[in-house]
Amino acid sequence: MKNLKIPTSVFRTHRDSITRLVSLLMLMLIFHSYTYAQIAVSGKVTDEEDGEGLPGATVLISSSNTGTITNYEGNFNLKASVGDKLVISFIGYETKEATVPEDGIVNVIMKPDIDALDEVVVIGYGTQRKSDLTGSVASIRTEDLNPGPVVSMSNFLQNTAPGVVLTQSSAQPGGGFDVKIRGASSVLGANGPLYVIDGLPITGDNIQPGSSSRYRSSPARNPLNGINPKDIVSMEILKDASSTSIYGARGANGVVLITTKRGSSGKMSIDYSGSSSIQQLDRRYDMLNASQFAKTTNEVYIAKNPGADPLYSPVFINNAGVGTNWIDEITRLGAIQQHQLGMSGSINKLRYYASGNYYQHKGIVDVSALERYSTRANLDYGIKKLKLSGSIQLSKTNDSQIPFGGETKGPEFGGLFDNTRLWSPLLGVRQSNGDFSVHPFRPEIPNPISLLAIQDNIETKRMLTSFSSEYEIVQGLKAKLNLGLDRSSSYREAFIPTTVIRGQQANGEGEIGNADNRNILSEVTLSYQKKIKENDFSAVIGSTYQQFDYEGDNFLFYNFADETTDFSKLTDVDTLFDQYFRERSRLLSYLGRFNYSVNDKYLFTFSFRADGSTKFGPNKKWGYFPSGAVAWKIHNENFFNSSVIEQLKLRASYGQIGNQEIGNKRSQSVYNITRRTVLGIDGKPITGLAALRPENPDLRWEKTTQLNIGLDFAFMKSRIYGSLDVYNKLTEDVLLEFLLPATAGFSSITNNAGSIQNRGIELALTSKNLVKELLWTTSLNIAFNKNQWKNRAGYYPEGELIAKEDGPLSGIYGYKVLGLFQSEDEIDASPDQSAVAIAKAGTFKYADTNDDGIITPEDRVLLGKSDPDYTFGVNNTFAYKNFDLAIFFQGSMGREKENYILAYLEDTDDLTEGFNKSVNVLNRWTPTNTSGTIPGTDGILGGFSNNSHYVEDASFVRLRNITLGYQIPNIKWISNLRVYADIQNLFTWTSFSGADPETDEFRQYPNAKTYTIGLNATF
Repeated sequence: MKNLKIPTSVFRTHRDSITRLVSLLMLMLIFHSYTYAQIAVSGKVTDEEDGEGLPGATVLISSSNTGTITNYEGNFNLKASVGDKLVISFIGYETKEATVPEDGIVNVIMKPDIDALDEVVVIGYGTQRKSDLTGSVASIRTEDLNPGPVVSMSNFLQNTAPGVVLTQSSAQPGGGFDVKIRGASSVLGANGPLYVIDGLPITGDNIQPGSSSRYRSSPARNPLNGINPKDIVSMEILKDASSTSIYGARGANGVVLITTKRGSSGKMSIDYSGSSSIQQLDRRYDMLNASQFAKTTNEVYIAKNPGADPLYSPVFINNAGVGTNWIDEITRLGAIQQHQLGMSGSINKLRYYASGNYYQHKGIVDVSALERYSTRANLDYGIKKLKLSGSIQLSKTNDSQIPFGGETKGPEFGGLFDNTRLWSPLLGVRQSNGDFSVHPFRPEIPNPISLLAIQDNIETKRMLTSFSSEYEIVQGLKAKLNLGLDRSSSYREAFIPTTVIRGQQANGEGEIGNADNRNILSEVTLSYQKKIKENDFSAVIGSTYQQFDYEGDNFLFYNFADETTDFSKLTDVDTLFDQYFRERSRLLSYLGRFNYSVNDKYLFTFSFRADGSTKFGPNKKWGYFPSGAVAWKIHNENFFNSSVIEQLKLRASYGQIGNQEIGNKRSQSVYNITRRTVLGIDGKPITGLAALRPENPDLRWEKTTQLNIGLDFAFMKSRIYGSLDVYNKLTEDVLLEFLLPATAGFSSITNNAGSIQNRGIELALTSKNLVKELLWTTSLNIAFNKNQWKNRAGYYPEGELIAKEDGPLSGIYGYKVLGLFQSEDEIDASPDQSAVAIAKAGTFKYADTNDDGIITPEDRVLLGKSDPDYTFGVNNTFAYKNFDLAIFFQGSMGREKENYILAYLEDTDDLTEGFNKSVNVLNRWTPTNTSGTIPGTDGILGGFSNNSHYVEDASFVRLRNITLGYQIPNIKWISNLRVYADIQNLFTWTSFSGADPETDEFRQYPNAKTYTIGLNATF
């Protein structure tokens, strides 16, 4: 294509914006320093009942949200200005306010409060006191979490709330996360939650352009990478039907409400946080070194070719040494740095918060990297009955990706990680002339290091903006308009040079991709709140409209005139193909919620939402999702008289929610454009349409019905508090794929059939173990979930055709291994397994599970499941004087994984083709080593992955974070200064033999240990 013009971005580059913002903030800091003189403030916080000091009480300056905590005697010291308001809080006591006098001495007496766990939390389309919740809601305050190099807000969800299972699908910079709340309940649809940022439901799909080449395919990226986690102040996770039904067709998988920082009343405060990290490879497969490889290959060659000369001479074997470690060649020390500068304050009626953030992550694999610039501004203005709020975030993310994939057949083979195992340690990286080494037996397999020359860079710009206006019509009655826009634009450039086999064959191959996403929101709601004597009444009704547009294009080029990668100057290249795509979906909804409280004892909540979506068939456009919940505050009853228990509340909820996240056009007829050459018409190709999928006008929502019973409790002056939930979640009308006969003209159709059940128990518990000079707090959450089919239908891949009707959704099916055959006599006495595998001494012996005397695919059984039986997180925090220590463990128990890589690494059949293997093959079965534990009949394929030998227990306990911090006292002009050191992924306890029990899959990025130092400062 001649003179190709690349579309310019819709956003300006943010580097200059951040520079200007930093300069402005520094000037404001200087002004701030000279304007507000601070004095030393000291005092003591005591208990009203016994007069003893309260250690660990929080003392904050309301205008800046900065402050300190009391020591073991209840004393505190900080710097503030005369007239500043101090807010003093402690769990189990009423919050107090005090004004700083001229002498700077502030003593406060705290009164116990049975409603101490009564902070306000965000719920769908409003807020509510935590003590008045009737649904199951988990609240996360980011200030309570361990600091560290966090790239995405998904990191905040890692086992910090019960029932939330987060699996890191790839450890690459900006890699994706698989988030499940109370188990998976869909096959074709999404299983991740809905994310709502400051009232705007955002696009959670991958917003980057795809690729036509598997060399440029990579594991899923995290679509939330552009959202700065340092701007987040809290996250609420809505889990049951009562709390999620207000989001109707998008609430079946849970809802995560994210609240960003807002401005505070009073003078300006400035916060800075920065950190620097290094990373190193955590675990790896133990591969044969050069000497081991040469010796083992020699033995296999002789076994495969009796009487032949050895492939390698004994002299060569003895001098092979260690050789090339290909993993070491492609990995490095990773590095992370991040810097955040923010300011908060107010000017008259205007409250403001603004921030700038820079994040850079150079991964442990060469070339891989992520860089992000982001800015945010939140403004709030209130005058009389009118409140106006606005938010805007701009971000720019640069991704540098590595070639994970690669063709599995044809002129070239394998991706980066595949090829580190396909290349012998006897081979060097380069030849004597400086060119990359060539595989001696399979020249179509690229040198792994040559693949690092493939360039694959993605630039993503994203804007999140929202505006709301709220007007109080009469007392208690408010009208609110909420408008939002989530806009992203991604540009992808990829180039394969001629130093790579594929690039050499095409004389250079390049690709350009563009993707543009627009998510527009418009909402109008009416809310009413009224208190009549001891009864509270509140309600909200509204209508919401959301439109999603996705469009883009791809261009593939070859035959470059030179090795240039400046795509803006493309002139002398050929275009292989170009394609353009565009999709749109819309959602119109009506919602309502009613809350009623009687004597602060009996609570009632009723919610309803009606959703109409273009994603479903014309006969089933609308779905209706009701729910109801009740709660009983037992501790407020007259008969309840306990000096130990401060809070005891029983909750129950029931309702229906939906899932519309199935992609577009599932209900429509789909055709592919094809080109065929027809004889007799000059041999020219004719363009036509080929049927792919028929229309289904009755395609409808997946419907989830959920029952939840919960108990909230607090006792011993709220030294111990928490919640317990039991739930039963049934998803019906599951969307599944059905095969059609060839005569239908279509290969398959999507239909509603089948049902899936999730049942579980969740416990969240916090305990203040020590509250003296040494403070020690433990937070524990644990969640059990059982997932199973209740009605199984549709078409499934070959490996699941024998799946149980009531088996788990994530079931792993295969052959049960009884051991290894030891002799021909044992083979003759065993069931015939020739239909599935070769039987020979040293090969797997499979179980005849149906006792029919022959091993067939019908003998496959359930070998495990990839979803855990239970997950947990334990966070211990300690404080002594100015030191603090946090230790966070996470665990995932009762899950299995198919170790595909190990199945290949233990098969010696292709050793003589130069493919390296695991050191496990040193203990393979041979006629002289009949105690060998892995298949070892040289020259015969020993086994395959879908059997019990390669389905391993992937349970693990991981020391996710350990953080040590120190609060530096008495720094002039700095009200708060803390330095810290943090280690991530320090230890992992698991029996899984792969590189990582959480992320290790075929062609996946390895996990890393991360060591961080950082500081937080407030001015």
